Amino acid sequence: MKRIKREKGQSAVEFALILPILLLIVCGIIDFGWLFYNQLGLNNTCREGARFAVVNASEDNSNT
Repeated sequence: MKRIKREKGQSAVEFALILPILLLIVCGIIDFGWLFYNQLGLNNTCREGARFAVVNASEDNSNT
């Protein structure tokens, strides 16, 4: 008699083993992207605030 190999479930098991690692990598990439985006926004905001302070330093700010 010839044995029939059943390999249908093998790919599902391999995918179940790799899926958490793959999701961790993808979520890490997304989180670092948001981190760098927010850091760029903060840097630009600080730069604009410093520029505003320097440009308007000679004006009379008694009204504010």
